[in-house]
Amino acid sequence: MIPAELHECLTGRREREMARFVAGWMQWVAESDLEIRLRRDGFLPDLVPRMFAVAAPELLSRLEHQELAPALVSLTGLLGRGELLDACVARLAQPGSDATSHFFCRLHDLLEPSPAEVAPHTAGYANLAATAAYGTASFALGHLKALAPTGRLEADVPGAVASSVRARPASTPVRDFDTLIDRTTGTAR
Repeated sequence: MIPAELHECLTGRREREMARFVAGWMQWVAESDLEIRLRRDGFLPDLVPRMFAVAAPELLSRLEHQELAPALVSLTGLLGRGELLDACVARLAQPGSDATSHFFCRLHDLLEPSPAEVAPHTAGYANLAATAAYGTASFALGHLKALAPTGRLEADVPGAVASSVRARPASTPVRDFDTLIDRTTGTAR
């Protein structure tokens, strides 16, 4: 039986308390053998999705060093691979997620999404290429570039953010994005 207070947190009626509870749960998970603790945790399916909403960069950094991302990948039968991918892209798109982006990029890449799984998120990746910090922009661009040869990348998606990407300081992601746009539109700059 779930205590009434925890039930209220899990159903979203007490968001502030939920954020504290999830941060405490993440700290508890980090204190011992990560994968064993996660496998035995009855709240895992409820708390992992909420982990994506908690802004705890120092805690995620600590958990990253303890291999939380690979542990979560090993539990995709319990968690839902598609939900983890969706949550990674959504979290990376949140303002102020630069401090935690490495963890979520790594988790996303460890899930090894197929082109079919990447395709629904093309607009999200394009927006990340335009607005995110350098590492996250490169991550997003890499997924767009991998999608381009499959025919699943519509030219209008990267084209919609092209001016924003090109307005960034000159860097490899900007040059790579220009190459991507040239390939998807069939034009040369």
